[in-house]
Amino acid sequence: PMGSGMLLLRDPEKSNMVSKTASYIIRQGSSDLGRFTLEGSRPGAAIYMHANLSCIGARGYEALMDRSVRVCRYMAQALRSMRSGTFEVLFEPMINILLYRYVPQRLRSRLSCEKGRTQLSEEDWRELDEANASLQDRQKAEGRTFVSRTSVLDVRHGRRLVALRVVIGNPLTEESDIDEVIADQLRITGDCDLAPQIHRSRSCLQEGDERAEYWRKYWDRMPEAARLFFLNNSERFRASLVAPYARSVLDECPELE
Repeated sequence: PMGSGMLLLRDPEKSNMVSKTASYIIRQGSSDLGRFTLEGSRPGAAIYMHANLSCIGARGYEALMDRSVRVCRYMAQALRSMRSGTFEVLFEPMINILLYRYVPQRLRSRLSCEKGRTQLSEEDWRELDEANASLQDRQKAEGRTFVSRTSVLDVRHGRRLVALRVVIGNPLTEESDIDEVIADQLRITGDCDLAPQIHRSRSCLQEGDERAEYWRKYWDRMPEAARLFFLNNSERFRASLVAPYARSVLDECPELE
């Protein structure tokens, strides 16, 4: 993103506040624009942004980002739909990033005894963190599916904890990919019998509505070079634009409307 971005200043002279020079490349008095960037000499990353805007436009970017957010919500909904508290969604996803954790069976009832209050000892907290670190390590090593991990401050419990982290960065990610990640984690933890019965919502893009017709015509006039993004397959293109409508608790917050 930094290589494709730009900073607009009302007063161009303000750029001198972050300017830099060096005896070997950008000398004092040089007109090189590298004086004002973190990278110095910048790669041509911005050409990809320009090409994509030329191919799919701002509305195309909007649709792809909207899908990524919806797929992220779908995963949160799938994790919550499981019985016995196998997984805990730590924070309501606001964009396309999801933080959650696996809860070992013996800790589930104690972790969920009261909202914001638990019966966990320090040893239990360590076991919970180690279980998630071990799960992520094994999942990565086996190479079938992948999530990353991080540590975050959980204000409910006043402590840092290990969290599994998912970023839906590929707009071609499908529901089946999410299901496979969850199933793989259940296999690793030995909870295969708890696989969720996921009830998929109807697509947010239906045949016959105005948006579906818009994107059909969009595909018809799309340049051949742009169609290569989708292997010249209109169904793959459509799949990148739609996702099940997975509600979020944020939808019920009037102050966010």
